[in-house]
Amino acid sequence: MAFVVERNMKRNVLDIKAVDKRICVLWIKTKFQNLSLIKVHAPTEEKEQLEKEAFYQKVEKVCDSCPSNDIKIVLGDWNAKVGREEIYQGLIGKHSMHLNTNNNGQRLVDFAAENNMVVSSTCFPHKEIYKQTWRSPDGKTNNQIDHILIDKRKASSMLDVKSCRGANSDSDHCLVRGKYRCKIAYNKHEPNRKTRRFHIDALREVSMVRRFQQQLEEEFGKLGTEQVTEGESHIEEDWKELKEVIKEAGEQIIRYKPRPDRRGWFDDECFRALEVKSAAYKKWIYRPTRAKTLE
Repeated sequence: MAFVVERNMKRNVLDIKAVDKRICVLWIKTKFQNLSLIKVHAPTEEKEQLEKEAFYQKVEKVCDSCPSNDIKIVLGDWNAKVGREEIYQGLIGKHSMHLNTNNNGQRLVDFAAENNMVVSSTCFPHKEIYKQTWRSPDGKTNNQIDHILIDKRKASSMLDVKSCRGANSDSDHCLVRGKYRCKIAYNKHEPNRKTRRFHIDALREVSMVRRFQQQLEEEFGKLGTEQVTEGESHIEEDWKELKEVIKEAGEQIIRYKPRPDRRGWFDDECFRALEVKSAAYKKWIYRPTRAKTLE
């Protein structure tokens, strides 16, 4: 079990803990309340009841160990089918892919009830292809067994949950994407890592310098005509217009400096292999099948 965090979000990571091979916890700092993300991989339907009970007891213990003020989100492969039974309304939504709940699904619903959570992956209307999270190797069986649970008090902040079938992840599971609304804590004293710089080294070429000068003359000509028609303006407004003109000319001629590739191992051979693999995966997804013909 693991988490992948964007580089600009690294400063918000408070801690990470691998409980065992089936459970991992990530704590993220936000502006008002922290997030406790609990990643799980539940036993399959065919496993022994004792193993399932031990797993859910351990997840329960991990949830209790998280700070009570944190927003808890439990996500991952639950290997559970959740139906649309009315007796579970309030814990599940009306847009599950399945009609009936299996044994693992019953355990999942009971876990949500004990921890005052909502199975948000069943709360959003989508087409069936955006609900299925697992596909059998023969491509005949599709199930929704990956779910995202969130505290009921913050369920309205979960904006969407859907499957992304196009993501090539080397797995029989689809990538499940959830959109959650919150304010991330930001340190103003930390430098902005997204600053884009112009490729100034390109101006060492004489031809590039001439092109840049011509573009500046054109932009300044437009700016001069606009100032004549509009009349006099304030010095701050003139400076903003001047800056925009230089920026526009730089974007068209010298462009931005390319970001350095920090992956020294990812060479052209790896890139070509990845393209071939992605093309084969898309061909397999969109292949003509009997089910698609009937649709």
